[in-house]
Amino acid sequence: MQFDYSSGKPQDIAADTLVMFTPQLTTISDRKLKELDQAVDGALSFLLKSEDFTGKQNQIAAFYKPAGYKADRVMLAGL
Repeated sequence: MQFDYSSGKPQDIAADTLVMFTPQLTTISDRKLKELDQAVDGALSFLLKSEDFTGKQNQIAAFYKPAGYKADRVMLAGL
């Protein structure tokens, strides 16, 4: 298993799993999260609205094969 850190565009990172960390949210205001939400057809917005994922500490949301992303899966981890 290999771990790397990158501050580049998430869409350009080729990986089995790309982990993005986020603080607690009520709306999507971060540009990178807005782009992810578009890539997964609003699934992140749905998770926030249903409160299944809010970015609280220890929460995780996984998205498989987001459109336009090189990573096979993107995981959001709450801080």
